[in-house]
Formats: sequence, C-alpha cells, structure tokens
Amino acid sequence: MTFLSRQVRWKMDSTWYFCWMMQERAIGLIRIFPGTDDLDAEIRRLEGKKKAGAQFVQTQPIYDIKQAEDFLACAKDLDLPILFGIVPLKSFKMANYLNDKVPGITIPPKVLSQMETGGRETGLAISKEIVTALREIHAAGAHLMPVNDIDAIPYIVGD
Repeated sequence: MTFLSRQVRWKMDSTWYFCWMMQERAIGLIRIFPGTDDLDAEIRRLEGKKKAGAQFVQTQPIYDIKQAEDFLACAKDLDLPILFGIVPLKSFKMANYLNDKVPGITIPPKVLSQMETGGRETGLAISKEIVTALREIHAAGAHLMPVNDIDAIPYIVGD
C-alpha cells in the first residue's frame, strides 16, 4: 500500500497503530483538515479521493480531541482508516506560528495558554493526552511528526 523511506510502527492492540515517517511517497494516502470550518466540504473531498483510490487518511495535526470526534462522526460511512496528525509543540512561539500561519491547524486557547508557561515537556504531555484520547474514541491511529525530536516518540506512545 505504501512506500516509505523510514517507518516505525508500534502495535498497541489489534486495531490501533502509530506511524512515524521521515519522508513519504504513498499510494492511496490523502491529507485532510479535521479543523476546517466546512467539515461537510472536507468529507465530500474525502469521498472523491476514496473513489480515486485512497486507502487511508492522514490529517493535519490536531490539538483538540473534539475536532477528531466530529471528524470521525462525519466520516464514519467512508470506511477509511484515519490517522490523526500529532506534532508535539516545543514552545509558545511554535504553537502561535502553527495556529496563525499553517492552514488547517487550529490550536485551542487552552493549549496556547499551557504552552505560554510551558516548553517541550508541556508539549509532550499535551501530545500524550491527545493520543490517549484518540484511543478512547477508537480512532484508527496517529501519525506522529516529531519535528527533529525523535526522542519524543517513546514518551508519547508509552502507557
């Protein structure tokens, strides 16, 4: 299904997995924006991509589990595994940049507030909370993007 230059997977149970990629060239992969203002349009776009051969979905990074819940509810009939993006925040500056400058990424005020007084450790804790919540809502998995911080992965995926 996919051709990846580097890939590590941790099997957590029979249905949940993590995927970390340095570079990707994937067949059947589509990127989606679960935090969009027009979720119906995003689902219609996803339907078209599935008809064109998409086999799974990776989202932009999420920082609000409600976005994931809403997206899963809207996409439930599509029968595509959805891997939610996780980018551990390293600083308040990084959080602001992603929130203000990167289309499709919305960071809630609560997370921005946490990052204002915290640093890498706070960002890792937030990422770990999101991964735990994704498991609880039965998401297919998470696409971890550690941005030059591979040491963050074991902490985020650990129990």
